[in-house]
Amino acid sequence: MKILAALDSSRDNSYILKEVARLAANTWADVTLLGIEPESVSAQQPPFTKMDRRTEDHPLVTSLRQGRSLFLKHFGDDGSPYTHTTVTSELVEVERGLWEDLQVCRGSIKRLNSRLRPGNPGRAILDEARHSPCDLIVVANSSAAGGPELTKYVKKVILDADTSVWMVAESKTPHRIVACLDHDNVSQPSLELINQMVTLYSADLEIAGLTSKDVLAGDVDHRMAEIVKYYAENQIKALVRLVEGSRLETFATQAAHGNLLALWMGKKSLLSRFFHPRAVDKLLGVAESSLLILR
Repeated sequence: MKILAALDSSRDNSYILKEVARLAANTWADVTLLGIEPESVSAQQPPFTKMDRRTEDHPLVTSLRQGRSLFLKHFGDDGSPYTHTTVTSELVEVERGLWEDLQVCRGSIKRLNSRLRPGNPGRAILDEARHSPCDLIVVANSSAAGGPELTKYVKKVILDADTSVWMVAESKTPHRIVACLDHDNVSQPSLELINQMVTLYSADLEIAGLTSKDVLAGDVDHRMAEIVKYYAENQIKALVRLVEGSRLETFATQAAHGNLLALWMGKKSLLSRFFHPRAVDKLLGVAESSLLILR
């Protein structure tokens, strides 16, 4: 598994790093911590420039390095898959025509990358996800942190990312995972990611199948039975509920309170006919919880 965690230097990222570290420990994932600038820079945090790459106290640099330390602290010194075992010397071109002999740490079982992409945060996250393909993008649920709505960059990532997006809220640990799935098109990686979330939180699992005039309840029941069988084989008991398409948005809004809501929004998702992705910020505006957009 490959995880990309976006760290906004204007926010407290400790709760995001905690959840990413817990998931990485369960999956032994390769992780990239991406430092991004806030949507609006201020006098206290000026934009990062090329000259700032050697500045230790720039907020973006400080935030990224603190994030890496917090992430590694979760694993301790013994048995961490991210511990380097060897140090080598390599010539690295730091500027055109300028090479530096650097000591490079290697030998870890899994990769932990720390990267900066200054500028527009939404574009930075999407560019990194395309440059280094990942299975999951992790961002902050700013609406749950007290904002009136999702920030622009989070909405851009939700709408434009080709991979699953986990918006983490600083709230109580969910006791139930509510997954709204497309009975025809839900992907195997999405089912496995739900599995990981259930394990991560020791949570109950409720699966909502969608019915409509064009989709018979019996057909949905048959497909849901196959999904329930998959989870049973992984020692997970799942409760199945059938939801009318016209009630999906209401159901999702209610389910988001206190739970981790998962929505399968792939390109062929039946859910998108009844719950347009642009309604996600409205959903989170009334929910102080995490949300998992599956693809």
